[in-house]
Amino acid sequence: EDWVDSGTRVSSLVTSISGDVVVPSTPLGGVAWLDRYAVDVLTVARLDGSIEAQIDLLAAALSHDGFTSNPHDALRLADGRILVSRHNPNLNPDASELSRGDDVIVIDEGHVVAAIDLHADVAQIRARPDVLLPVSSGARSGVLVTLAQLDARYETAGPGAALVLDEMLEPSLPVTFGALENCGAAALDPTDPSRAYVLCAGLLYATEDERRAHSGILELTFSEAGTLDVTGMAMADATSGVPTNGLIALGGRRVLAVAAGQVLPREPDRLLVIDVAAGTSREVLRTHAAAFALGDGTFDVAHDIALVPDAESSAILRIDASTATLIDEIEIGGCLGLPPREIGPL
Repeated sequence: EDWVDSGTRVSSLVTSISGDVVVPSTPLGGVAWLDRYAVDVLTVARLDGSIEAQIDLLAAALSHDGFTSNPHDALRLADGRILVSRHNPNLNPDASELSRGDDVIVIDEGHVVAAIDLHADVAQIRARPDVLLPVSSGARSGVLVTLAQLDARYETAGPGAALVLDEMLEPSLPVTFGALENCGAAALDPTDPSRAYVLCAGLLYATEDERRAHSGILELTFSEAGTLDVTGMAMADATSGVPTNGLIALGGRRVLAVAAGQVLPREPDRLLVIDVAAGTSREVLRTHAAAFALGDGTFDVAHDIALVPDAESSAILRIDASTATLIDEIEIGGCLGLPPREIGPL
């Protein structure tokens, strides 16, 4: 049922749900979502539907900056503070330290209190941080941050990269991924907290053939020494398509990913299962006709089922993780007639 919508209001920031919303990769407690481009707000709601907090992520940037930070992910630390990745840089050279963007900010008691510089702006390629994931190995823990490494217009890319924020939130030097580009999406292995997978999609506006050489899935392992190592790679397969979004880690060094179709000529989306250990992939299913219909899903560990939103069918696809086959579809209705686009964990 319709639970929170764009008509929901609170008395503090009074920002309703926009048209560009994502949910955090990991639970923040209750329900949370990020209003991204030109809104820059993190909203946290209680399970009864009431709004707990709305947090301004611009950190009092000057109104004439024209700056939108385009937040991409949020992560709650053990001490209650929240990290948010801000994907866009502030092009105003006089912007304050807390309003520069292209960084990870620290939120404490509802306010931005610090900004973590991520070695950005090398030859006009910005870091463009994306996903934040908690990783641990033995007694050591940290936060994995993916870096898309793109220019201001998303037309040029540096090598995809990732780094780790240590327990004091100090960033490591980035680990780069060679020819792979636009490596933003990431997912934790559900059986190993030291292992994560990163999807490299290639440049957004390139053709599929152009993206193929720069696309694939990487396996990263966080060591007890605090290092981040590339321990596996599956390049885009010529027959199964180029992964673009929808990364879900299944365990057993396997992931699901979506190879988006084309609008013209019309081509459907394809859901792929990729074995990173073997470097192979196969098609699980495809949409009937629509491109950009399969969204970002999640993994239900308790039932060994992946959940994938399908906007074309207005349904949630339930995928058996052990066999990577479709179980059934759950139709979604009654929520303003809008199709499902993204599913996140609680």
